[in-house]
Amino acid sequence: MTPTSQTERLFTITSVLSVAGPDGRSAKALVETVGYGGTDESRRESLKRDIRHLNRTGISIENVAAPGSDAQYVMHLRDSRIPMTLTEEQQLELSRAALLAGAPELVAQFESTDSAEQPGNVTVKSDSAGPELDQLLRSVTARCRLEFLYNGKPRVVLPYFVEPGSFGWTVTGLEVAEDRVKTFSQSRMSEVELGPVGSAEAPEAARRPSRDPLEWHVDPAEVATLEAPRRFAGEVADLLHARIESTEFEVATLSATVHNRVLFLARVMELGTRVTLVGPDSLRQQLGAHLHEVIDG
Repeated sequence: MTPTSQTERLFTITSVLSVAGPDGRSAKALVETVGYGGTDESRRESLKRDIRHLNRTGISIENVAAPGSDAQYVMHLRDSRIPMTLTEEQQLELSRAALLAGAPELVAQFESTDSAEQPGNVTVKSDSAGPELDQLLRSVTARCRLEFLYNGKPRVVLPYFVEPGSFGWTVTGLEVAEDRVKTFSQSRMSEVELGPVGSAEAPEAARRPSRDPLEWHVDPAEVATLEAPRRFAGEVADLLHARIESTEFEVATLSATVHNRVLFLARVMELGTRVTLVGPDSLRQQLGAHLHEVIDG
């Protein structure tokens, strides 16, 4: 498999966009990272074809740039929940369990279906009455103001994040009228409209703490410079939360903001020959000390 085979190109695109998160990556940066050949125009067309292919396979990648601007691609998570159909007996048992557990709102998630083909069955209600999940995700990634009806009352919200909950997807953000951070259920929202891109910039304090201890602020932040063979760049970027800055020949240059030195260096050692720590010297010296400890037992 050559470094520019389709499989590796698709893997690199998804890896880079996964690490980039809601900021995404420009078409120019993706073209350089993936390493397409040909003219600038043909390289961009090749990137578009690969992104169309990924979208057809179920990976949602969207260009969030303003019209006339260089494309900026963001990868979204899609709703992967599996719809279920329960018999009447199963629905009754689940409703009884929900009431005993103190969660009566779960009962409302079920409704009877009286079709001739499935008499007496009940189906788990989806969020089809609310907005599309992609619409909510775009409001966060593109920082768009959200306007919608909720319990019959108009709301204006600056969205901070979207996440799944016990009873469906929710949006958490600042409700402008009350100047208070609140959480709204997708299934109870209607007549949703998105404001212009950038109309709802979230403050730094609104970001959720990362579940990955690599981003926990254990040590003063410092920027590490790394190099990796281009075929491993996506893997290195993913494990170290690094940014792919450039590729030259077959080598990619990456940078990563280090908040947890011990864990960062442990992951560098885990990657082995797939990555080289170029700097700073303080991190290289600490890495050398760790390696001597391993060798000496």
